[in-house]
Amino acid sequence: MYGIFRAQPKPPKNEIEEALQGLEKDEEKALLVEVNSNISYLIMLSCISVTFSFVFYAFGILGKTTTFTIFFLISHFLLTLLMLIKRSHLLFDNSYKDI
Repeated sequence: MYGIFRAQPKPPKNEIEEALQGLEKDEEKALLVEVNSNISYLIMLSCISVTFSFVFYAFGILGKTTTFTIFFLISHFLLTLLMLIKRSHLLFDNSYKDI
């Protein structure tokens, strides 16, 4: 991800292309911030999921509510991971469109 941000764009031919490159750079920065936030959120969510699973197992708390809670946390993790993959794909796709 860092390599995408540090890549040098082609030099603009006129002021319009320069303005467009500036807008594209701003969009890339926003996507990188979102990707960073999503990664942090996934780390926190996985820690919470593991903690809940451990507590439920250690204290023998089993039931429909427990199963639903674990299922919800894992489903939420997977959907957020898909969102992270989609945003990463956008970053890579934008960086390789000039090649």
